[in-house]
Amino acid sequence: MSEAPNLPPLDAVLVTSSPGEMRALIMRAGRPWALHIDRPSRPNRIGDIHLARVTKAEPGQGGAYVEIGEPRGAWLDDARGVSEGEAVPVQVVREASRGKGPRVTRRMALASRHLVFTVGRPGIATSRRIADDAIRQQLQGLVMGRIQPSEGIVLRAAASEASEAMLDHDLDHLRRLWAAIGERAREARPPALIHREAPAIDRLLRDAVPPGTAPVRIDDPSVHASAGRYAASHAPALASRLVLAPGGDLFEAAGLEAEIEAALEPEVPLAGGGSLAIEATRALTAIDVDSGPVRSHGKEANLLAANLIAAAEASRQIRLRNIAGLIVLDFANVRQTSARARIVAMLRRGFADDPAATEIGAISSFCVALMSRQRLGPSLAEIACENDGRPSAETWGLAALRRALSAVTATPGRQPRLTLPPAIVAALEGPLLAALDETGERLGAPLTLLADPALRPADIRIDMV
Repeated sequence: MSEAPNLPPLDAVLVTSSPGEMRALIMRAGRPWALHIDRPSRPNRIGDIHLARVTKAEPGQGGAYVEIGEPRGAWLDDARGVSEGEAVPVQVVREASRGKGPRVTRRMALASRHLVFTVGRPGIATSRRIADDAIRQQLQGLVMGRIQPSEGIVLRAAASEASEAMLDHDLDHLRRLWAAIGERAREARPPALIHREAPAIDRLLRDAVPPGTAPVRIDDPSVHASAGRYAASHAPALASRLVLAPGGDLFEAAGLEAEIEAALEPEVPLAGGGSLAIEATRALTAIDVDSGPVRSHGKEANLLAANLIAAAEASRQIRLRNIAGLIVLDFANVRQTSARARIVAMLRRGFADDPAATEIGAISSFCVALMSRQRLGPSLAEIACENDGRPSAETWGLAALRRALSAVTATPGRQPRLTLPPAIVAALEGPLLAALDETGERLGAPLTLLADPALRPADIRIDMV
Protein backbone atom coordinates (compact mmCIF):
# COMPACT_ATOMS: atom_id res chain seq x y z
CA MET A 1 0.00 0.00 0.00
CA SER A 2 1.49 3.38 -1.03
CA GLU A 3 0.64 6.83 0.23
CA ALA A 4 -1.45 9.17 -1.93
CA PRO A 5 0.91 11.32 -4.03
CA ASN A 6 -1.24 14.43 -3.83
CA LEU A 7 -0.67 17.42 -1.58
CA PRO A 8 -3.38 18.61 0.79
CA PRO A 9 -5.84 20.87 -1.06
CA LEU A 10 -4.84 24.47 -1.72
CA ASP A 11 -7.05 26.83 0.32
CA ALA A 12 -5.71 30.28 -0.44
CA VAL A 13 -2.64 32.47 -0.75
CA LEU A 14 -2.61 35.22 1.89
CA VAL A 15 -0.57 38.35 1.20
CA THR A 16 -0.18 40.90 3.96
CA SER A 17 1.77 44.13 3.71
CA SER A 18 2.96 46.15 6.70
CA PRO A 19 5.64 48.82 7.13
CA GLY A 20 8.98 47.39 6.08
CA GLU A 21 7.71 43.97 5.05
CA MET A 22 5.51 42.01 2.66
CA ARG A 23 4.67 38.46 3.68
CA ALA A 24 2.76 35.72 1.89
CA LEU A 25 1.51 32.35 3.09
CA ILE A 26 0.38 29.48 0.90
CA MET A 27 -2.34 27.69 2.86
CA ARG A 28 -3.21 24.01 2.41
CA ALA A 29 -5.92 22.24 4.40
CA GLY A 30 -6.03 25.13 6.84
CA ARG A 31 -2.29 25.16 7.58
CA PRO A 32 0.61 27.33 6.39
CA TRP A 33 2.62 25.41 3.82
CA ALA A 34 5.07 27.93 2.38
CA LEU A 35 6.08 31.37 3.65
CA HIS A 36 7.57 34.17 1.55
CA ILE A 37 9.01 37.31 3.14
CA ASP A 38 10.28 40.42 1.40
CA ARG A 39 11.96 43.21 3.35
CA PRO A 40 13.24 46.36 1.61
CA SER A 41 15.91 46.53 4.33
CA ARG A 42 17.22 43.20 2.97
CA PRO A 43 16.55 43.31 -0.77
CA ASN A 44 16.42 40.01 -2.67
CA ARG A 45 19.12 40.13 -5.34
CA ILE A 46 18.69 36.62 -6.74
CA GLY A 47 18.01 36.96 -10.48
CA ASP A 48 19.79 40.31 -10.82
CA ILE A 49 22.17 40.47 -13.78
CA HIS A 50 25.46 42.36 -13.56
CA LEU A 51 28.28 43.17 -15.93
CA ALA A 52 31.06 41.87 -13.69
CA ARG A 53 34.81 42.30 -13.74
CA VAL A 54 36.94 39.20 -13.16
CA THR A 55 39.34 39.95 -10.30
CA LYS A 56 40.97 36.57 -9.72
CA ALA A 57 40.69 33.38 -11.74
CA GLU A 58 40.94 30.03 -9.94
CA PRO A 59 41.59 27.52 -12.78
CA GLY A 60 41.99 24.62 -10.38
CA GLN A 61 38.45 25.13 -9.11
CA GLY A 62 36.95 26.03 -12.48
CA GLY A 63 35.74 29.35 -11.09
CA ALA A 64 36.74 32.93 -10.45
CA TYR A 65 36.17 35.83 -8.10
CA VAL A 66 34.36 38.71 -9.76
CA GLU A 67 33.42 42.25 -8.77
CA ILE A 68 29.73 43.11 -9.19
CA GLY A 69 29.54 46.30 -7.14
CA GLU A 70 28.64 44.65 -3.82
CA PRO A 71 30.77 44.93 -0.66
CA ARG A 72 31.94 41.33 -1.06
CA GLY A 73 33.33 39.84 -4.22
CA ALA A 74 31.14 37.21 -5.90
CA TRP A 75 32.10 33.67 -6.83
CA LEU A 76 31.58 32.69 -10.48
CA ASP A 77 31.32 28.91 -10.60
CA ASP A 78 31.53 28.43 -14.38
CA ALA A 79 34.52 30.60 -15.27
CA ARG A 80 36.51 28.39 -17.62
CA GLY A 81 38.06 30.47 -20.34
CA VAL A 82 37.75 33.84 -18.58
CA SER A 83 40.77 35.96 -17.74
CA GLU A 84 41.46 38.49 -15.04
CA GLY A 85 40.21 41.96 -15.89
CA GLU A 86 37.63 40.63 -18.38
CA ALA A 87 34.06 41.93 -18.32
CA VAL A 88 31.42 39.15 -18.20
CA PRO A 89 27.62 39.27 -17.77
CA VAL A 90 26.59 37.19 -14.74
CA GLN A 91 23.38 36.45 -12.85
CA VAL A 92 23.07 36.15 -9.07
CA VAL A 93 21.93 32.65 -8.07
CA ARG A 94 22.74 32.80 -4.36
CA GLU A 95 22.91 35.72 -1.99
CA ALA A 96 25.78 36.40 0.38
CA SER A 97 25.45 34.45 3.64
CA ARG A 98 27.49 33.23 6.58
CA GLY A 99 30.52 35.30 5.66
CA LYS A 100 30.51 34.20 2.01
CA GLY A 101 29.93 36.50 -0.93
CA PRO A 102 27.14 35.96 -3.46
CA ARG A 103 27.36 33.23 -6.09
CA VAL A 104 26.85 34.10 -9.75
CA THR A 105 26.66 32.22 -13.04
CA ARG A 106 27.04 32.83 -16.76
CA ARG A 107 24.20 30.34 -17.40
CA MET A 108 21.52 32.99 -17.23
CA ALA A 109 17.77 32.47 -17.25
CA LEU A 110 14.81 34.85 -17.53
CA ALA A 111 11.46 33.75 -16.15
CA SER A 112 7.81 34.49 -16.79
CA ARG A 113 4.96 32.71 -15.01
CA HIS A 114 4.71 30.17 -17.82
CA LEU A 115 8.21 29.96 -19.33
CA VAL A 116 11.89 30.18 -18.50
CA PHE A 117 14.08 31.51 -21.30
CA THR A 118 17.49 29.82 -20.97
CA VAL A 119 20.11 31.97 -22.61
CA GLY A 120 22.66 30.01 -24.63
CA ARG A 121 21.21 26.62 -23.63
CA PRO A 122 19.05 25.46 -26.54
CA GLY A 123 16.25 22.92 -26.30
CA ILE A 124 12.85 22.42 -24.70
CA ALA A 125 12.30 21.08 -21.20
CA THR A 126 9.13 20.70 -19.14
CA SER A 127 8.59 21.11 -15.42
CA ARG A 128 8.45 17.82 -13.51
CA ARG A 129 5.32 19.22 -11.88
CA ILE A 130 3.42 18.69 -15.15
CA ALA A 131 2.88 14.98 -14.67
CA ASP A 132 0.40 14.32 -17.50
CA ASP A 133 2.38 13.11 -20.55
CA ALA A 134 -0.32 14.26 -22.97
CA ILE A 135 -0.20 17.81 -21.59
CA ARG A 136 3.60 17.81 -21.67
CA GLN A 137 3.66 16.75 -25.31
CA GLN A 138 0.97 19.25 -26.25
CA LEU A 139 2.86 22.13 -24.65
CA GLN A 140 6.15 21.10 -26.20
CA GLY A 141 4.47 20.94 -29.58
CA LEU A 142 3.12 24.49 -29.16
CA VAL A 143 6.59 26.00 -28.62
CA MET A 144 8.58 23.64 -30.84
CA GLY A 145 8.25 25.74 -33.99
CA ARG A 146 8.55 29.08 -32.21
CA ILE A 147 12.07 28.99 -30.82
CA GLN A 148 15.32 29.64 -32.66
CA PRO A 149 18.10 26.99 -32.74
CA SER A 150 20.11 28.95 -30.16
CA GLU A 151 17.17 29.46 -27.78
CA GLY A 152 16.12 27.31 -24.84
CA ILE A 153 12.74 27.10 -23.13
CA VAL A 154 11.54 25.48 -19.92
CA LEU A 155 7.77 25.09 -19.69
CA ARG A 156 6.83 25.85 -16.09
CA ALA A 157 3.96 24.25 -14.17
CA ALA A 158 1.70 27.24 -14.82
CA ALA A 159 2.10 26.68 -18.58
CA SER A 160 -0.63 24.05 -18.21
CA GLU A 161 -3.16 26.88 -17.65
CA ALA A 162 -1.79 29.16 -20.43
CA SER A 163 -3.25 29.63 -23.89
CA GLU A 164 -1.17 29.39 -27.05
CA ALA A 165 -1.38 33.18 -27.37
CA MET A 166 -0.10 33.61 -23.80
CA LEU A 167 2.89 31.37 -24.47
CA ASP A 168 3.67 33.47 -27.56
CA HIS A 169 3.31 36.63 -25.48
CA ASP A 170 5.71 35.33 -22.83
CA LEU A 171 8.31 34.23 -25.36
CA ASP A 172 8.23 37.61 -27.12
CA HIS A 173 8.45 39.43 -23.78
CA LEU A 174 11.47 37.39 -22.63
CA ARG A 175 13.22 37.86 -25.99
CA ARG A 176 12.76 41.64 -25.79
CA LEU A 177 13.97 41.64 -22.19
CA TRP A 178 17.12 39.70 -23.11
CA ALA A 179 17.82 42.04 -26.04
CA ALA A 180 17.52 45.07 -23.73
CA ILE A 181 19.90 43.46 -21.22
CA GLY A 182 22.39 42.81 -24.00
CA GLU A 183 22.18 46.43 -25.12
CA ARG A 184 22.81 47.67 -21.57
CA ALA A 185 25.77 45.29 -21.25
CA ARG A 186 27.35 46.74 -24.40
CA GLU A 187 27.01 50.29 -23.06
CA ALA A 188 28.01 49.66 -19.42
CA ARG A 189 31.38 49.68 -17.72
CA PRO A 190 31.95 46.95 -15.13
CA PRO A 191 30.94 46.52 -12.43
CA ALA A 192 27.38 47.53 -13.32
CA LEU A 193 23.86 46.31 -12.60
CA ILE A 194 22.19 45.75 -15.97
CA HIS A 195 18.98 44.01 -14.91
CA ARG A 196 17.02 44.24 -11.66
CA GLU A 197 14.66 41.39 -10.81
CA ALA A 198 10.92 42.01 -10.64
CA PRO A 199 9.23 43.59 -7.58
CA ALA A 200 8.22 41.34 -4.70
CA ILE A 201 4.53 40.92 -5.60
CA ASP A 202 5.40 40.16 -9.23
CA ARG A 203 7.93 37.51 -8.17
CA LEU A 204 5.40 35.96 -5.83
CA LEU A 205 2.73 35.68 -8.52
CA ARG A 206 5.23 34.54 -11.11
CA ASP A 207 7.11 31.91 -9.11
CA ALA A 208 5.22 30.87 -5.99
CA VAL A 209 1.45 30.89 -6.52
CA PRO A 210 0.40 27.40 -7.68
CA PRO A 211 -1.94 26.91 -10.65
CA GLY A 212 -5.56 26.38 -9.70
CA THR A 213 -8.57 28.37 -8.57
CA ALA A 214 -7.81 29.16 -4.92
CA PRO A 215 -8.01 32.89 -4.16
CA VAL A 216 -5.02 35.16 -3.60
CA ARG A 217 -6.18 37.45 -0.76
CA ILE A 218 -4.28 40.75 -0.44
CA ASP A 219 -4.88 43.20 2.40
CA ASP A 220 -3.10 46.25 0.94
CA PRO A 221 -4.84 48.20 -1.87
CA SER A 222 -1.59 49.34 -3.50
CA VAL A 223 -0.16 45.80 -3.51
CA HIS A 224 -3.48 44.51 -4.87
CA ALA A 225 -3.35 47.10 -7.66
CA SER A 226 0.23 46.10 -8.53
CA ALA A 227 -0.79 42.44 -8.57
CA GLY A 228 -3.67 43.29 -10.90
CA ARG A 229 -1.36 45.04 -13.34
CA TYR A 230 1.00 42.07 -13.38
CA ALA A 231 -1.81 39.58 -13.88
CA ALA A 232 -3.41 41.61 -16.67
CA SER A 233 -0.15 41.69 -18.61
CA HIS A 234 1.54 38.40 -17.76
CA ALA A 235 -0.85 35.97 -16.02
CA PRO A 236 -4.51 36.34 -17.11
CA ALA A 237 -5.50 33.11 -15.35
CA LEU A 238 -4.55 34.74 -12.05
CA ALA A 239 -6.59 37.91 -12.53
CA SER A 240 -9.89 36.47 -11.31
CA ARG A 241 -8.19 34.93 -8.26
CA LEU A 242 -6.94 38.27 -6.86
CA VAL A 243 -9.14 39.40 -3.96
CA LEU A 244 -8.72 42.66 -2.06
CA ALA A 245 -9.30 41.93 1.64
CA PRO A 246 -8.74 45.21 3.52
CA GLY A 247 -9.29 45.68 7.20
CA GLY A 248 -6.00 44.74 8.82
CA ASP A 249 -3.22 42.17 8.82
CA LEU A 250 -4.53 38.96 7.23
CA PHE A 251 -2.12 36.81 9.25
CA GLU A 252 -3.23 38.31 12.55
CA ALA A 253 -6.90 38.04 11.60
CA ALA A 254 -6.44 34.34 10.81
CA GLY A 255 -4.42 33.67 13.96
CA LEU A 256 -1.31 32.72 11.99
CA GLU A 257 1.34 34.84 13.70
CA ALA A 258 1.89 32.12 16.29
CA GLU A 259 2.50 29.55 13.53
CA ILE A 260 5.17 31.78 11.97
CA GLU A 261 6.83 32.33 15.35
CA ALA A 262 6.78 28.55 15.91
CA ALA A 263 8.62 28.07 12.59
CA LEU A 264 11.62 29.78 14.20
CA GLU A 265 11.75 27.23 17.02
CA PRO A 266 14.14 24.24 16.84
CA GLU A 267 11.53 21.75 18.08
CA VAL A 268 8.22 20.88 16.42
CA PRO A 269 5.63 18.84 18.34
CA LEU A 270 3.89 16.05 16.44
CA ALA A 271 0.51 14.43 16.81
CA GLY A 272 0.78 11.33 18.99
CA GLY A 273 3.40 12.77 21.32
CA GLY A 274 6.48 12.74 19.08
CA SER A 275 8.56 15.69 17.88
CA LEU A 276 11.02 16.94 15.29
CA ALA A 277 14.30 18.57 16.29
CA ILE A 278 15.65 20.80 13.51
CA GLU A 279 19.25 21.98 13.66
CA ALA A 280 21.21 23.83 10.97
CA THR A 281 24.99 23.62 10.61
CA ARG A 282 27.32 25.13 8.01
CA ALA A 283 27.29 21.91 6.01
CA LEU A 284 23.72 20.62 6.36
CA THR A 285 20.43 20.67 8.23
CA ALA A 286 19.70 17.74 10.53
CA ILE A 287 16.12 16.73 11.37
CA ASP A 288 15.81 14.17 14.15
CA VAL A 289 12.55 12.30 14.69
CA ASP A 290 11.46 11.46 18.22
CA SER A 291 8.60 8.98 17.82
CA GLY A 292 7.30 9.65 21.33
CA PRO A 293 5.73 6.87 23.39
CA VAL A 294 5.26 3.69 21.35
CA ARG A 295 3.16 0.74 22.53
CA SER A 296 5.05 -2.55 22.54
CA HIS A 297 2.04 -4.32 21.01
CA GLY A 298 2.37 -3.85 17.24
CA LYS A 299 5.57 -1.85 17.72
CA GLU A 300 6.64 -1.93 14.04
CA ALA A 301 3.26 -0.63 12.88
CA ASN A 302 3.26 2.05 15.56
CA LEU A 303 6.75 3.21 14.59
CA LEU A 304 5.72 3.34 10.95
CA ALA A 305 2.68 5.45 11.82
CA ALA A 306 4.87 7.85 13.84
CA ASN A 307 7.38 8.10 11.00
CA LEU A 308 4.65 8.85 8.44
CA ILE A 309 3.40 11.70 10.63
CA ALA A 310 6.99 12.92 11.00
CA ALA A 311 7.69 12.73 7.25
CA ALA A 312 4.57 14.74 6.40
CA GLU A 313 5.41 17.43 8.95
CA ALA A 314 9.12 17.48 8.03
CA SER A 315 8.29 18.26 4.39
CA ARG A 316 5.95 21.07 5.50
CA GLN A 317 8.55 22.51 7.87
CA ILE A 318 11.29 22.38 5.24
CA ARG A 319 9.14 24.40 2.86
CA LEU A 320 7.73 26.73 5.51
CA ARG A 321 11.26 27.52 6.75
CA ASN A 322 12.70 27.44 3.19
CA ILE A 323 15.48 25.09 4.24
CA ALA A 324 17.85 24.28 1.37
CA GLY A 325 21.02 22.37 0.65
CA LEU A 326 21.78 18.97 2.15
CA ILE A 327 19.18 17.74 4.66
CA VAL A 328 19.59 14.62 6.83
CA LEU A 329 16.45 13.07 8.34
CA ASP A 330 16.93 10.54 11.12
CA PHE A 331 13.69 8.54 11.47
CA ALA A 332 12.71 6.10 14.18
CA ASN A 333 14.03 2.69 13.20
CA VAL A 334 11.74 0.40 11.21
CA ARG A 335 13.06 -2.84 9.77
CA GLN A 336 10.85 -3.58 6.77
CA THR A 337 11.95 -2.26 3.37
CA SER A 338 8.32 -1.68 2.38
CA ALA A 339 7.77 0.47 5.48
CA ARG A 340 10.81 2.58 4.66
CA ALA A 341 9.54 3.05 1.11
CA ARG A 342 6.23 4.35 2.46
CA ILE A 343 8.06 6.89 4.62
CA VAL A 344 10.00 8.16 1.60
CA ALA A 345 6.78 8.34 -0.44
CA MET A 346 5.18 10.46 2.27
CA LEU A 347 8.22 12.73 2.39
CA ARG A 348 8.22 13.18 -1.39
CA ARG A 349 4.50 13.93 -1.34
CA GLY A 350 5.16 17.23 0.41
CA PHE A 351 7.36 18.51 -2.41
CA ALA A 352 5.02 17.68 -5.30
CA ASP A 353 4.54 21.34 -6.26
CA ASP A 354 7.74 22.76 -4.77
CA PRO A 355 9.34 25.41 -7.03
CA ALA A 356 12.73 24.29 -5.68
CA ALA A 357 14.21 21.16 -7.20
CA THR A 358 14.54 18.32 -4.68
CA GLU A 359 16.27 14.94 -4.62
CA ILE A 360 15.27 12.41 -1.97
CA GLY A 361 17.15 9.16 -1.53
CA ALA A 362 16.04 5.85 -0.09
CA ILE A 363 16.16 5.32 3.65
CA SER A 364 19.33 3.53 4.75
CA SER A 365 19.60 0.54 7.04
CA PHE A 366 20.08 3.05 9.87
CA CYS A 367 16.69 4.59 8.97
CA VAL A 368 18.36 7.80 7.78
CA ALA A 369 17.22 9.60 4.63
CA LEU A 370 19.33 12.10 2.70
CA MET A 371 17.79 14.77 0.54
CA SER A 372 18.85 17.99 -1.15
CA ARG A 373 16.73 21.02 -1.95
CA GLN A 374 17.60 23.81 -4.33
CA ARG A 375 18.31 27.16 -2.72
CA LEU A 376 16.01 29.78 -4.24
CA GLY A 377 16.48 32.42 -1.56
CA PRO A 378 17.43 32.90 2.07
CA SER A 379 15.83 30.66 4.65
CA LEU A 380 13.35 31.98 7.19
CA ALA A 381 16.06 31.81 9.84
CA GLU A 382 18.48 33.81 7.70
CA ILE A 383 15.86 36.51 7.14
CA ALA A 384 14.44 36.68 10.65
CA CYS A 385 17.19 35.56 13.04
CA GLU A 386 20.67 36.39 14.27
CA ASN A 387 23.45 33.85 13.85
CA ASP A 388 22.54 32.31 17.22
CA GLY A 389 19.04 31.45 15.96
CA ARG A 390 17.22 34.09 18.01
CA PRO A 391 14.87 36.55 16.26
CA SER A 392 16.79 39.64 15.19
CA ALA A 393 16.20 43.20 16.36
CA GLU A 394 14.79 43.95 12.90
CA THR A 395 12.27 41.11 13.23
CA TRP A 396 11.16 42.34 16.66
CA GLY A 397 11.04 45.92 15.38
CA LEU A 398 8.77 45.10 12.45
CA ALA A 399 6.53 43.10 14.78
CA ALA A 400 6.34 46.12 17.10
CA LEU A 401 5.21 48.34 14.22
CA ARG A 402 2.47 45.85 13.31
CA ARG A 403 1.30 45.74 16.91
CA ALA A 404 1.22 49.53 17.10
CA LEU A 405 -1.03 49.73 14.04
CA SER A 406 -3.29 46.99 15.42
CA ALA A 407 -3.57 48.84 18.72
CA VAL A 408 -4.80 51.97 16.94
CA THR A 409 -7.44 49.93 15.13
CA ALA A 410 -8.64 48.59 18.47
CA THR A 411 -8.65 52.01 20.18
CA PRO A 412 -9.28 54.71 17.56
CA GLY A 413 -8.60 58.31 18.47
CA ARG A 414 -5.50 57.57 20.53
CA GLN A 415 -1.83 57.31 19.55
CA PRO A 416 0.50 54.44 20.48
CA ARG A 417 3.80 54.90 22.29
CA LEU A 418 6.28 52.02 22.12
CA THR A 419 8.71 51.13 24.90
CA LEU A 420 11.35 48.73 23.61
CA PRO A 421 14.82 47.34 24.34
CA PRO A 422 17.54 49.71 23.08
CA ALA A 423 18.64 47.33 20.30
CA ILE A 424 15.15 47.34 18.78
CA VAL A 425 14.93 51.14 19.00
CA ALA A 426 18.32 51.31 17.23
CA ALA A 427 17.05 49.03 14.45
CA LEU A 428 13.90 51.12 13.96
CA GLU A 429 15.89 54.36 13.85
CA GLY A 430 18.55 52.78 11.62
CA PRO A 431 17.94 50.18 8.87
CA LEU A 432 14.16 50.26 9.48
CA LEU A 433 13.79 54.05 9.46
CA ALA A 434 11.72 53.99 6.26
CA ALA A 435 9.33 51.49 7.90
CA LEU A 436 9.12 53.69 11.02
CA ASP A 437 8.31 56.73 8.86
CA GLU A 438 5.64 54.76 6.96
CA THR A 439 4.05 53.78 10.26
CA GLY A 440 3.94 57.44 11.27
CA GLU A 441 2.24 58.30 7.98
CA ARG A 442 -0.41 55.64 8.60
CA LEU A 443 -0.94 56.90 12.14
CA GLY A 444 -1.06 60.55 11.10
CA ALA A 445 1.73 61.45 13.52
CA PRO A 446 5.29 60.24 14.23
CA LEU A 447 5.44 57.12 16.38
CA THR A 448 7.07 57.76 19.76
CA LEU A 449 9.80 55.29 20.78
CA LEU A 450 11.22 54.90 24.28
CA ALA A 451 14.19 52.67 25.17
CA ASP A 452 14.20 50.56 28.34
CA PRO A 453 17.31 48.39 28.91
CA ALA A 454 15.39 46.26 31.41
CA LEU A 455 13.05 44.89 28.75
CA ARG A 456 13.56 41.62 26.89
CA PRO A 457 12.85 41.62 23.11
CA ALA A 458 9.49 39.89 23.61
CA ASP A 459 8.43 42.45 26.24
CA ILE A 460 7.31 45.15 23.81
CA ARG A 461 5.15 47.65 25.68
CA ILE A 462 2.46 49.71 23.98
CA ASP A 463 0.80 52.62 25.75
CA MET A 464 -2.10 54.48 24.15
CA VAL A 465 -1.85 58.20 24.82
